[in-house]
Amino acid sequence: MPAAYALWSALTACLAGLATWAMLVTWKRWIRREERDLLRVLQKREMTARERTAAELHAAEALAASERRHRALTQAGATAVWQAATDGRITSMEGWDGLARASDDTTTLHLRSWLEAVASSDRERAAAAWREAVADGTPLDAEFRLILRDGAERWCRARAVPVPPLEDRSGEWIGVIEDVDDRRRAEEARMLLAHEVNHRAKNMLAVIQAVVRMTHAPTLAEYKAAVTARVAALGRAHDLLSERDWKDVGLHDLVHGELAGYGGDGLASDRRVDIEGPPVRLAAQAVQPLAMVLHELAVNAAKYGAFSGPSGGAVTLRWTVEVGLVRLTWEERGGPRIDHEPGRQGFGTRVIDATVRDQLGGQVERRWSPQGLQCVLLLPLDRLGASDTTFC
Repeated sequence: MPAAYALWSALTACLAGLATWAMLVTWKRWIRREERDLLRVLQKREMTARERTAAELHAAEALAASERRHRALTQAGATAVWQAATDGRITSMEGWDGLARASDDTTTLHLRSWLEAVASSDRERAAAAWREAVADGTPLDAEFRLILRDGAERWCRARAVPVPPLEDRSGEWIGVIEDVDDRRRAEEARMLLAHEVNHRAKNMLAVIQAVVRMTHAPTLAEYKAAVTARVAALGRAHDLLSERDWKDVGLHDLVHGELAGYGGDGLASDRRVDIEGPPVRLAAQAVQPLAMVLHELAVNAAKYGAFSGPSGGAVTLRWTVEVGLVRLTWEERGGPRIDHEPGRQGFGTRVIDATVRDQLGGQVERRWSPQGLQCVLLLPLDRLGASDTTFC
């Protein structure tokens, strides 16, 4: 019995030890597994935190870079970026102070305040465009002139779109104001030029009709030649104006163009035309009439005067600037001898008189001598489209 009890006790103790060892091994493995799981969770959380921090840092850097680019854009492009409430109160503004005359506190500019920087003739139109856009919820697109600090006015374009309202705030608008003055000025210049060209073309057609109607010649061939020559004179003046963008033309340039076929200052070797006079600028409206006058003088000289024969006749064309007028003298010499004033006036003479009197507001004086014709044109400065300061 004692031996059996001892054996049972030993076996029980052995089983208890085995059970304890098994429990310890299992517990240790569980602890290690929990440690590994916890370590993985901690590592994952740490990685997520690092990634979130890196992402936040990247987002912050991107935002700062975007703000720098935005600020540089507003400075380089003469552009203002703004946000506003639906009542017109400006809640955010960048670039306004550099674009126009603005209040010091640009974050509280109300509709009435920023309209004060708009040219008075454009204010109602700008305000009406804003009210209409807010009422309809449609994008704003309006152009108006802003008053700069120096008092000058520049055209600007305002564009904006409504931002859908959130539950905890009212709707707002975001937009830009950009300087479009160069584009508007160019458009106005093109329209003005187109109008001027159209006006000049109508005037030229009227002159051509008069030339065709009033020209007389004994034969059809001479008639065609006379009309063609007069229209060509107008065409040369038109080309000269086109080269100058329909701006002022120098009198020297006009004279050289109309008399090039007869020789002259730097135009031919025979020097049959001697040109002398100070620089004079002619307005566009005076160029074609004066071109017709010069052409008729040259044609008359070719038919009856200094250019009519091989005797070496010549013309001196000189002008001087006097008080309120230009005195232009056409003097022929070396042509057929003239014993008396012609008994009748030809078409060219009538054209010269009518053009100088009606279109240029001047006077024509003629003197006949055996040496040749002397024709003096007295042309008012104001009808030539110039002032005393235009001449050198």
